[in-house]
Amino acid sequence: MSEEQPRVPAGSPDGGEWTSGGGGEKMFNASNDPNAPVPKAPFYTASTEEYARNFGPNVNEIHVAPSKVLDLTHVDAHADDGAQQLKSALEHSGVSTEGIRFGRGEELAESLNRNLPEISKRIHDAGFDAARLNEYVEGGGSDTTMLIVSDAAVKHTKRVE
Repeated sequence: MSEEQPRVPAGSPDGGEWTSGGGGEKMFNASNDPNAPVPKAPFYTASTEEYARNFGPNVNEIHVAPSKVLDLTHVDAHADDGAQQLKSALEHSGVSTEGIRFGRGEELAESLNRNLPEISKRIHDAGFDAARLNEYVEGGGSDTTMLIVSDAAVKHTKRVE
């Protein structure tokens, strides 16, 4: 193998492994609805099938290859000031937060989910296809997830049986 050959990103379970190229990585998305279609942006993906199952039993494997990913992994998903950390990180990355309410004493997920359509649009408007963030589910562990904000980042999907 050549040092020039692409590798799976370090945050993925197979991080550092050689890949056949084309960039991208395998992620997972889940739903409670067995007939749910593959979601359209914005939607969350998890790096493992097991973590995705925290959100529903019907899992899709999604190959994503975003051209530009906003790294929000330094925002503490479980901190009481996670919303303020998120606001600061977005602004530092050139994403407008004007008019979006980020609650004081609010965790990251509360603020992000309440404002998901608008924050996703603004992340996309700032030139990103996705955002990588750390997530925590009480009793379900933690994961580095990806918020897909552009359907162009999705290369193919398949249902996990």
